[in-house]
Amino acid sequence: MNILMALPHFYPHAGGAEYQALRLGREFVRQGHKVTVITRTIRGLPSRDAIDGVIVFRGIQAVERPGLFTITYIFSLLAFLLRYRRNFDLILTPLLAQDTVSAVLARRITGIPVVARLACGGEYSDLRRLRGMIFGKRILSTALNSDGFIAISDQIHHELLDAGIEKDRIVSIPNGVDTALYVPCNDRRRQRERLGLDPNRRTVVFMGRLELQKGAEYLLKAWPEVQATVPDAMLLMIGEGHRRASLEKMATELGIAKDVRFLGVVSPSNVYLQAADLFVLPSLAEGMSNALLEAMATGLPCVAVRNGSNEGIISDGVNGLLVSPRNEAVLAKALITIMTDSALSGRLGREARTFAASRYNLTAIAKEHLLFYAKLLSGTWAANKEG
Repeated sequence: MNILMALPHFYPHAGGAEYQALRLGREFVRQGHKVTVITRTIRGLPSRDAIDGVIVFRGIQAVERPGLFTITYIFSLLAFLLRYRRNFDLILTPLLAQDTVSAVLARRITGIPVVARLACGGEYSDLRRLRGMIFGKRILSTALNSDGFIAISDQIHHELLDAGIEKDRIVSIPNGVDTALYVPCNDRRRQRERLGLDPNRRTVVFMGRLELQKGAEYLLKAWPEVQATVPDAMLLMIGEGHRRASLEKMATELGIAKDVRFLGVVSPSNVYLQAADLFVLPSLAEGMSNALLEAMATGLPCVAVRNGSNEGIISDGVNGLLVSPRNEAVLAKALITIMTDSALSGRLGREARTFAASRYNLTAIAKEHLLFYAKLLSGTWAANKEG
C-alpha cells in the first residue's frame, strides 16, 4: 500500500500529532508499506528527505498573510496531489485541517480515498479550530466529506457524531506508544547522574508544548506548595513554545526558579522519563497525549487533569490520579500524595505500565490502521460495519 500523509508541520518541527504521524509512518514502513509525507517548506531544511524509510517532501507553500494563508495553502497542496496522483493509494491527514480540504478536492478528480485523523477534542478541538478560520464553515463542510475518520478518543468520536458524521465513517483507533523503547528503569538515581541531574532529588517531569492549552502555569503555581512539603523535589519542564519566556519569568516571580529546569526539546525523551519519579500533565484539552502514554509505558505514576481524553486513559486511583482543571491547589495535593506515599507511587506506576503495554502497543495500533485502510480501499469497510 502506498500511503501519503499530508500535514502542515513534520519532524523536526513537530508536536504530539506530528510525532505520532512519524511513529505510525515508521511502523507502516516496517510492516512493508510505502509512506510519503507532504508538508510545508521550511527554510534550512531540504525539500526532499527520508526519515527511517519515510519519504518527506517539504513543498507546500503559503502566503503568510491573514485571509491569504488558508487559500494559498489549500491550492499549493492540491497542485501536488494532482501532479503525483498516480503515486498513492490513500491519503491520510493526521489533523483535520486545510490538508483535509485539499485531499477531498483532489479526490473529486483522482478518486483517491481520504482518511482524516483528528488530533484533539474539547475546547481546543480540530473541529472548533476549523470553524474559527476565515471561510471556516465552508472549509469544515468540505473536510467532513472525507471517506473515513479516525477518532483517537471517545470524546472525539462523539464530537464527530455531533457534527453529523455517520457512525459507519468513523473508526476508533487510539495513539500508539513504542513499549520496547519506553520501559521502566530499575535505577532512576543512576539515570539522573547520567543526565547531569541531582540524583538525590525527587524528580517530576512535565513534557509538552509550552502553549496555553497545556496548562503549565497551573503547575508552576502549584509548585511552591509542593516544595513546602517535599523540599527536595525538582521539576523538569521539557518542551518548547511561545509561552516559554513568560513561564520562566513566572517561575522567577514565584521564587521557584532554582528548582525548576526548562530543558527545551530533548531527544531521546525516554531517558528523561526513566530518570523521573513522577509525570504530570496539567493540559486543558487533549486528543490523546503521547507524553502521557510514554510516561505510563515507562512505569511512572502520573497526575493528569480530568478531560475527555485523559479520563479514557487513567482510572483515578488505579493507574494514575486525575484532578480538576485550572486548580493549582488540587494539583499540588495530588503531586504531594504520590511523592509522600511510596506504596501508592509503586502501585500506580506498575498499573500504568501494564495498561499502556496491553492497550497502546504501537505495532498493534498500526495494524488496526492498515486493516481500516485496506477495507476502505476494497470497499468492504461500510459493508463490514453494517454487518
